Amino acid sequence: MFPGYVASKYSHLLISDQGIYMRQNALTDMVLCMLERTDIALVTQTPFCKDRSGIWAALEQVVFTKTCF
Repeated sequence: MFPGYVASKYSHLLISDQGIYMRQNALTDMVLCMLERTDIALVTQTPFCKDRSGIWAALEQVVFTKTCF
């Protein structure tokens, strides 16, 4: 995420991952705001999956690494 942070042109940043909870319609609000204004941007990054044990960690690896790489 650091290259995106360095390249950012705006004063406000939102860094969100699976551990941060937001309102159900937060993403919709962000997209609608970007449609109304030209000084707002959305930057994404390919998810990184840490090697962990357990069924949910295995599912995370399959979903993210198979579709992204």
